[in-house]
Amino acid sequence: MAEIKLNGDVTMKNHHVMVVDDNGSIINVLELILMSGGHRVTTAMTKWEAMDKIQRAFDTDDPVEILITDIQLPIESGFSLADELKERDFNLPIIFITGFLSSAYEKELAKRDYVVCLEKPLSIKDLLFHVDNSVNNNVSF
Repeated sequence: MAEIKLNGDVTMKNHHVMVVDDNGSIINVLELILMSGGHRVTTAMTKWEAMDKIQRAFDTDDPVEILITDIQLPIESGFSLADELKERDFNLPIIFITGFLSSAYEKELAKRDYVVCLEKPLSIKDLLFHVDNSVNNNVSF
């Protein structure tokens, strides 16, 4: 894995990251941020597209190492995606992202294992820190 220094203080490693969001602009920005941190990025806009790509990555020996998902997705939520992954024994660290952290979301988050829930707009440094830290410390759920 390649190591990259960010502002001389944070070392990032090359991990395979899945980003799921129904907003193409947000996907593009997150992809650029993660790639600038040295990560390989796969993207999806729905739960089922993400599940398909995660399975294919696993089948081709390039497994996704961490999931970043918006909570609010079309048809099924990021919570539903996390539940499906757990049911299929894909024990990935999960970072939830949201534009608005409602009390209903907080109640759902309390029921789940996850790395962190970040509110948009995201801090680049925080995002890269949580991605690197969770994978390097073998955080999985």
